[in-house]
Amino acid sequence: MKAYPMLFLAAFFALCACENTEQQISPRQDCTTPNFNVQHPLAGTLQGLIDSFVAEGLPGAVVAIKDANGLWTGASGLAKLEDNTPMRPCQVQHAYSVSKTFTATAALRLRDKGLLKLDEPIASYLPESIARRLTQAREVTVRMLLNQTSGYHEFHDDIKRLSDLLNRPTQPWTREELLEYVIEKPLYFPPGTDWAYSNTNYLLLTYVLEKASGKDHAQVIKEEILDPLQLKNTHYKLQPDYPAQLPLPNHYWDRFANGKLENCTETNLNIACYSGYGEDGILATPLDLVTFMDALVNGKLLSAQSWKDMTTWVQGKQSSEPDYGLGLVWVNFGGGQHEIGHYGGGIGGQCSLIYLPEQKATIFTSTNVGRESGGKFAFLSSMLVNRIPERLSLRR
Repeated sequence: MKAYPMLFLAAFFALCACENTEQQISPRQDCTTPNFNVQHPLAGTLQGLIDSFVAEGLPGAVVAIKDANGLWTGASGLAKLEDNTPMRPCQVQHAYSVSKTFTATAALRLRDKGLLKLDEPIASYLPESIARRLTQAREVTVRMLLNQTSGYHEFHDDIKRLSDLLNRPTQPWTREELLEYVIEKPLYFPPGTDWAYSNTNYLLLTYVLEKASGKDHAQVIKEEILDPLQLKNTHYKLQPDYPAQLPLPNHYWDRFANGKLENCTETNLNIACYSGYGEDGILATPLDLVTFMDALVNGKLLSAQSWKDMTTWVQGKQSSEPDYGLGLVWVNFGGGQHEIGHYGGGIGGQCSLIYLPEQKATIFTSTNVGRESGGKFAFLSSMLVNRIPERLSLRR
């Protein structure tokens, strides 16, 4: 999950001190939810769970499931507190770092076509202007970017970026600008010897996709995933209404952890969409997200070898259990077979997309309040994205 350091948060405390109306958007109300199984046996349980979290104080929440009983989705609470706009299942949600699973899947599909080699040095795929300055670009491989064992620093953590953020709070960053914060820094560790989550890895992968395919990386994701699965309500970069004109909820945070929610929608969009490249940026309906994961785990997108590679787990030296595959997180809610998926979050929201192998079920949960500043709402947000898949994982 994307983790923002405390100094990064301090910068946002200043940035979000603007008038609340400057952060708001008006959610489109013309979206429609595709047909789903209204008689799904877990409908009452799932709706009750998100209702309970909204009753505890979350502004809004959504959930979707895909299993042998078909698709079901539900929503609770509000998409916009200021005018009581309801949260609806047809509204698109930020996927946040779940976007990494899309990027990894696109890379592996190029590998299956013979266009990309996982153990090739990334210097072979990067523009020369980046490869000659990026630390150990001839030792780090594509696989190391995918499983987060490259050792590259997290660009969100750079002090200069925090200063720049204060000076240009609403202006998006290009990939090249984000890389400047880390490009010549020494690695956390020698490549391939340990594990550390870094968004820099997946930003670099967008260049890999482009060199391997000869196309814009967003076009690759569209052609390799969105089009084959007919994910018509999943959006990334290419659509003319991306992102602000889509049916998005507003997003909130408890800036001072004092129980008072403030609208941070525009800031959340700037970080998660306008300045998201491979590591972030996907917007999708809950039904599209569970459809994607269901297809992935059931062999509809990757070869058997690529799926084996994707679910080969690495474990950091400080970890007590496996950490990461290729764009997938290893999860174990306790007892039985482990679960897989990804978490995501930003200052204005949090989500999870988890596959439960014993139930053969995929579940997506999301809320429009962030966890980054701590307090009651951060606790509820984190509980939502963990408790619901955990509850289902224990229904054996």
